[in-house]
Amino acid sequence: MNTRSLCSVLAALLLIGCPDAEGLVVQPDAIDFGAVDAGVQAHASVDLLNFGDDAQVTVSAEPASAGFVLTSPPSLTLPSGEATTLQVSAQSTVAGDAVGTLTVSWADGTIQVPLSATYVLNPLDADRDGHPLPDDCDDSDPAVHPGAMEACNGADDDCDGVVVDEEDEDGDGFIGCEDDCDDGDAAVFPGALEACNGVDDDCDGELPLDEADADADSVLACDGDCDDFDAAVFPGADELCDGLDNDCDGLQPDEEDVDGDGSRICDGDCDDADAEVHPDAVELCDAVDHDCDGDDGLEDGDGDGLAACEGDCDDGEATVLPGADELCDGLDTDCDGLT
Repeated sequence: MNTRSLCSVLAALLLIGCPDAEGLVVQPDAIDFGAVDAGVQAHASVDLLNFGDDAQVTVSAEPASAGFVLTSPPSLTLPSGEATTLQVSAQSTVAGDAVGTLTVSWADGTIQVPLSATYVLNPLDADRDGHPLPDDCDDSDPAVHPGAMEACNGADDDCDGVVVDEEDEDGDGFIGCEDDCDDGDAAVFPGALEACNGVDDDCDGELPLDEADADADSVLACDGDCDDFDAAVFPGADELCDGLDNDCDGLQPDEEDVDGDGSRICDGDCDDADAEVHPDAVELCDAVDHDCDGDDGLEDGDGDGLAACEGDCDDGEATVLPGADELCDGLDTDCDGLT
């Protein structure tokens, strides 16, 4: 509520008369709202002027049952020589004459300003909401009229021709304003069972952790992704030699080092039950392929019954082997290192 200097209202006071004014003065000294359509709010203003000392003022409009309401603050400080404007309204849904009082009080006195109004029924405003036909799109409901707040009730409360989030588009029994977070999907509504689909089916604003696809491999944890933080791990993935269950079948074939020799079958260990057999092992002459190169070292190339590791110094010549007769042919026929 703004105060203003008495100089700004002096001309008006001279017109209406204010002889020997002292203390607080209210102008006009009576308010008649005249004929007011039932349901419509009428407004009036009065000037409060202070010709005395600074004043702490309280203001009230009564009775409320007659529709009179003070729309300005009920208390104020008005300095000497200042003026302010008070606002009061009248509104009722009941036809008839009404009288009341605007009361202004301060330490040195009280002023009562008579209030009056005649509420009349508008035949085009049957619900007495102050909005007659044709603007009121439902003249049987006072909660429905232009400017009304939209409620979640399926009705066009504000008469703008639009009903937002208030129709059950998917027929699941919930409308958008009732927290149906997807009114185009009948399986999505508050309280729905969560399905494994990456959708907030129950509209609680949270997606279950097993539906997040954290590794973006297009497979959800609830769909069998056994490690949703590794994009190389999901059902159907190629099994790698990395110690992981890449295809999520619960198995890690050939990926355990059973014999503890530092090599797994998928690393080339051709016998993971024998710690002396692995790709880096030393080949022995015992009919075992120790270094897993596909050769056990006992191949008898010349068919003389002995392999190279058994002392055959020329496994390409059947006449050369330990114990053979030494011939006069320039060869170490008996493999004793002499010719």
